[in-house]
Amino acid sequence: MPVRKKSWLETSAGRKKTLEELGVFWHHDGNPKRPYVRLRSGLISNGYFNGAVLCELPAVLDAVSHELVSEMLDGDQSRKSLSINRVIGPAMGAITFAHSVASAYFKINDLAPQIKMAFAEKEGDAFAFKRNQPLPHEQILLVEDTITTGGSLVKVIDAVRAVAPSVQFSPNILALCNRSGKTHLGSMKIYALVDAELKTWEEGKNPFTKDGRELVPPVEKPKDDWKLLTQEY
Repeated sequence: MPVRKKSWLETSAGRKKTLEELGVFWHHDGNPKRPYVRLRSGLISNGYFNGAVLCELPAVLDAVSHELVSEMLDGDQSRKSLSINRVIGPAMGAITFAHSVASAYFKINDLAPQIKMAFAEKEGDAFAFKRNQPLPHEQILLVEDTITTGGSLVKVIDAVRAVAPSVQFSPNILALCNRSGKTHLGSMKIYALVDAELKTWEEGKNPFTKDGRELVPPVEKPKDDWKLLTQEY
């Protein structure tokens, strides 16, 4: 297996600094003068991750995928991750990431067969394969852009088993951001670019202030007002 050169991906601090500079990830530092962020759901949070920005940068995303695949293979003592046939993620956020991971896996693992990718799309409250799908007896690696509860991945697993019940799943999951605070989804270990338990709350229920109120108004459009989150206070 190739020796990886030290880079910004080697440490949590390096990842956080670079991703903040790219406008991908921000985590509140506890400074009472710094605002929190309002998410599209209307909830307020102490962290923000925008995987779409990362997917706009192919060279960066490929480096991330290479690092995560390498970490997975290094840590998989069962060696079950050496025989993956297909990478699958939920649409839309994980499509580009799944393609990048499949490419990285094929380049790193000399024993890899011709690896494929697929993505599951929402269909009502479930997920389904509408354009391509896993085949019987394939070995599947699941990927996700952001894991909050893991609910989407559970539905993707159900969709896979509906069309190919004989498939086997890798004991690992790769993610760009794991904000769940968990190390595993069921029995599957999560390898993530960013591991941070990011909290969300309703207006007036801030867990970081004495009375639950916001000390300063939350940033409403984090992508447009990134400097308000990252500047010195």
